[in-house]
Amino acid sequence: MSYISFINKEGQIERIAADGSQRTLLSQDLCKYQFPAWSPDGQAIAAVGREGGDGVVVVLDLESDDSRIVYRSQHEPPFYLYWSPDSTSLTFLTNHEKGGLALHYADVAYGVSETLGLGQPFFWVWHPTEKRILFHTGGGSMQSRIAFLEPMGGYEEPSLTSPGYFQTPGISADGQYLAFANMGARGQSQVVIEHTGSRQRIKRPHQGAAVMLWSPFANQLAYISPSVATDSFFGPLRLLDVASNREEVLVNEAVLSFFWSPNGRYIAYFTPIQQENAFRPITEGYAQGRVMSAGNGANQIWLNLSIVDVFTGAKRLLTPFRPNSQFVNQIIPFFDQYALSHRFWSPKSDAILLPAIVNDEDWLVTVPLNRFPPFPLALSRMGSWSY
Repeated sequence: MSYISFINKEGQIERIAADGSQRTLLSQDLCKYQFPAWSPDGQAIAAVGREGGDGVVVVLDLESDDSRIVYRSQHEPPFYLYWSPDSTSLTFLTNHEKGGLALHYADVAYGVSETLGLGQPFFWVWHPTEKRILFHTGGGSMQSRIAFLEPMGGYEEPSLTSPGYFQTPGISADGQYLAFANMGARGQSQVVIEHTGSRQRIKRPHQGAAVMLWSPFANQLAYISPSVATDSFFGPLRLLDVASNREEVLVNEAVLSFFWSPNGRYIAYFTPIQQENAFRPITEGYAQGRVMSAGNGANQIWLNLSIVDVFTGAKRLLTPFRPNSQFVNQIIPFFDQYALSHRFWSPKSDAILLPAIVNDEDWLVTVPLNRFPPFPLALSRMGSWSY
């Protein structure tokens, strides 16, 4: 049985089975929580929250029903967290009191935290087998860096390259390849895949910004970037296979964000619904029978959720939906970072969790791949599937 953690309307953490049963209240205190994230071993849930005037990071131990605060600050509240692969520690971002963002590290068992670095913006990925992270700060500015950092020793390696226009760096599932963007000889940003041993590189120039994610299993990098020069990263979804050095366009539309399924077979992707189609009756998915509303602002946006089979290239529309403002303003702009820390796919790769507006309320909706109707699961703005 797989489970979903979510924040209820009172700001408390709950857990529920994927079929809607076994709903359990996990917290009942003065904190108001956000962004619950499962530990990779499935034994704990961490969340950021507010308790009075303090910002906190809380860990709920699901075996002992214990909770512990591993970070508390009145002046530097946390707003995003990301578990280490071995489930022993957390990294999280805070708004630094002197400006910019601070990356922190906390040992879950001992509740000891420390500041690892400052940067604006700050993106990072944990190495799958080693206790270190690959980070990118500064965007594409002159102060930007891409480097490895060892949280336990505070050792930072020299920057790998001059960063190009991208967000979160990537490390392949086997740890053999890195992915980032750098500035080429002619000043154009290019997607780079680098072998960690030989340092050999595969390079692909791109327009605008590039946002990338590795397959959970294969040495395949998916990324989006615009077809023309622009400041955004919305654009066609491409797949670059390391072994063959072959690149293909999986989706030739303006993809806003995407997420790999845990089995590496599918990619779920989101595309905008064109304004001229905004008033059409909906015939697919959870909103079947309704008429799309149109307007300006996050609460009037409609998106299509589709999947593409990486093995065959076949694409399928699962459902149009109306995303909530948190998904539009926080998840989509930084989806490559959230994809590393929060699961929108079920562990068996047979369903997707959507934060959607249903009848003008914030709901978590599970969308199965087996053509069964989507299922409104619980009133909530944000949830995450267990591993």
